[in-house]
Amino acid sequence: MMKKNDPDLKSLIELEFESKSPCITEVKVKVPAAKIDEQLEHTLDFIAPNLPMKGFRHGMAPRSMLKSRYSDLVKDELSKMLSSAAVEKADLKQMKAVAVSYPQELPSVSSGKDYEFTFTVEIEPEFQTPKYKGLDVSVPHEICTDEMVESAVSDMRRRFADFSVADTPTVIGDLIKASLSSDAKDKDEFSSVPRHLLDAPETWIHLSNEKEFLPACNQALLGAVAGQEISFKSDFPADFAEAGLAGKSVSYTVKVLEVQRMKPLESDEELCKHLKVADMDQLRKDIRSRIEGSIRSSEDRALKDMAVSKLLEQTGQFPVPPSMVQTEARMILSSMVERHVRTEKDLQEFKDKLSEHSERANKFAENSVRTFYIAQRIAKEENLSLGEDETRTTVETVARMNKSAKSKNKSEIDPDQLLRGILMERVLDFLCYGPKDGRSSAEQTAPQDASAEPETEKK
Repeated sequence: MMKKNDPDLKSLIELEFESKSPCITEVKVKVPAAKIDEQLEHTLDFIAPNLPMKGFRHGMAPRSMLKSRYSDLVKDELSKMLSSAAVEKADLKQMKAVAVSYPQELPSVSSGKDYEFTFTVEIEPEFQTPKYKGLDVSVPHEICTDEMVESAVSDMRRRFADFSVADTPTVIGDLIKASLSSDAKDKDEFSSVPRHLLDAPETWIHLSNEKEFLPACNQALLGAVAGQEISFKSDFPADFAEAGLAGKSVSYTVKVLEVQRMKPLESDEELCKHLKVADMDQLRKDIRSRIEGSIRSSEDRALKDMAVSKLLEQTGQFPVPPSMVQTEARMILSSMVERHVRTEKDLQEFKDKLSEHSERANKFAENSVRTFYIAQRIAKEENLSLGEDETRTTVETVARMNKSAKSKNKSEIDPDQLLRGILMERVLDFLCYGPKDGRSSAEQTAPQDASAEPETEKK
């Protein structure tokens, strides 16, 4: 910085604060022209010992030569020092700043002219603290029944099922080996449709209650036998996954070549062997524990979502820093892409509705940022904030994880986002379960004794 006998740069700077919106303040910086020339001289003195000049040792070149050759460098250096001093004088901590935006390029210092520039500060929002103590939140408590356990056992038997040829009429769950043809296979308007949906000498059709291979397919093929030829008409809905068929009608002829029927694994011994458990009692116990954990996790999330809704109802739609909303919205959009985009077609459909998705993401992001600030204030009032040791340990852990993720080309974790998430869960545990029973989410979802007397309501 400047020499000790130089005046404090902050004392030369005039600041003017102007509120542009509840969370944005514009800071206008001005250094009078009368001070600029003096500071240019001081700056040259400050950097002169490090400036090379051919024919002279460092610090021995005539001042006039240095001033002429390094005029632009001196001006740039002074500009940087003045901008730094201006931000320091603005006292960002006192302003409760969350982000600072500078001009893309700082103006150059000119002799005999005022030095002026403007920077923008985003500040923490102001809002009324909601009445969070004794917040009334509750959700119905679900019980894991024997029927749920047996249903899960049946699913596992089907998971290890075998298929064998059936010579009886088809039923739901059967796999049909068939040839397929349609009246659309040679029409230009269907040229973009995958061939196996219009004409296939051999294909497999699964008769499922959850999803039909083609509209009206199940109804037409139920009860069919090998060797039978069946015709039907498919009226494709407007939102059908394959765009080339959406909203259109196609007539099909299907010949059943073979019927394969599922035969669930009946042997308890073989099932336990596949799942690597001692016996069926142990399997049912493990299943019950998993179901109960899932129920508790869902109840915990529902309870906390209700708490967040009640807090936001009290505070209303208070303004929040735009940059935080933008960052959160980008993360939400990225998450939406990961969940919904699997193919090029999915990607194009997502792009076609990008403005709609962006609007939704921004609304979620605004409420997410509001919730964070509410939680931050509650944490401060209730002494729930993360300590220095905990924060440091978390950041160090994330750094190690990111180093590993980078080497494997995986997504890295944002430490600030993780710390906010930890704080949020801590506050929500406090709100939903109270200070005495402020268990962590991990403890909330940990398996408990299934023989314990169930509660009728969770609060």
